[in-house]
Amino acid sequence: MIRTNAGLYAAGFAAALLAIVLSAPRLAAAAPPAPLTRGGFAAVLLAAIGEKTVPLPLGPPKTAVSFSDVSEGDADYGAITAAAAKGYVSGYPDGSFRPDAPVAFEDMVCVASNALRIQPVCDAEEILARYADGKSVSQYARAYLAENVVRGYIETAGDRLGPRRTVGKAEAEAYLAKVLSENIAFGLDIPDGTEQLVAVTAAGYGVSAGRAHLYEIGKNGVWQNMRNFGCFIGQDGFSDEKLLEGRRNTPVGLFAVGTAFGAADNPGTKLAYRKIAKDDVWVDDPKSALYNTWQKRGDNNGRWSSAENMDVAAYSLGFVIGYNSERTPYAGSAYFFHIYGKPTYGCVGAAREDVLETLLWLDAGKKPMILMCPDTDIPARYTGVRKH
Repeated sequence: MIRTNAGLYAAGFAAALLAIVLSAPRLAAAAPPAPLTRGGFAAVLLAAIGEKTVPLPLGPPKTAVSFSDVSEGDADYGAITAAAAKGYVSGYPDGSFRPDAPVAFEDMVCVASNALRIQPVCDAEEILARYADGKSVSQYARAYLAENVVRGYIETAGDRLGPRRTVGKAEAEAYLAKVLSENIAFGLDIPDGTEQLVAVTAAGYGVSAGRAHLYEIGKNGVWQNMRNFGCFIGQDGFSDEKLLEGRRNTPVGLFAVGTAFGAADNPGTKLAYRKIAKDDVWVDDPKSALYNTWQKRGDNNGRWSSAENMDVAAYSLGFVIGYNSERTPYAGSAYFFHIYGKPTYGCVGAAREDVLETLLWLDAGKKPMILMCPDTDIPARYTGVRKH
């Protein structure tokens, strides 16, 4: 090999560069987050709940709470006593709170679940058996941890839950934000007798991507979050205006869940069900006496000038949203909860699996209703005296 001056220069440069790299100080690996203490978690929990409506605690309110190892002047004294008075946290049988002890993951989940009065209904042993460390979950935490998994509040990487690992402040804040964002039915002014609620929300007006939350009154008398999934609403988002015919908005309001429908026989819903026929239509002519009703195309005889075909793929499964049941002209018509994978003309669209699971869950005997509203407006519009 003949080495040229250029080759010698390149080799020298490479050697010099290698020397610089080897002599440079090594960067330390990022330190893991500091474990959150029990006292610190009380403060994080109170801050997360803030002014949000949560279920009333069991038992009479506590006017004063004290622990043998928590004194006025301690860093988290106010948070600990306030959270204990609300029934969110408690101490140990010996009267201590152990404010400086680190919070384990399973304890964080138990405290939050207790604060929201989450009622475990899943088969905890079947759920935990899916994880390599499922047997290491403490007995007192097994039901709550499994229920959180089923509801989608806990996201795991791989086949481990890490129930007894410590958590940092950021993880606790993220977990609480997730749980609270899915549990928004507490305190809503929902008519007596309604035991099921479909809440469709979006992050403001003019937003077409939404989220559907299913709630049912549990045996403990508190709204339980049964399922959550992404959905779509009208292309122009929510609107609380009164004349929506021909627009691409989804109406804001609380409405009855109406008849279920589909292209095939009843899949198993406990709602009234109607199988769609080829000549089924929904009248959207505001000047017709049959405005906003389900009719047969062959029965028209000049009684309407416009109607939407029901025999389409999007309507192969769904239910009627009871908007404008008074059939006020131009207020809007043909609003459904149905299969659809993109922004709609005003209906609520979701994946087939989610629509089917919703129909299988809905029960006409529980007088279900559907609430549609931007999540930021729900507290002001619908929070009442009820504290379910």
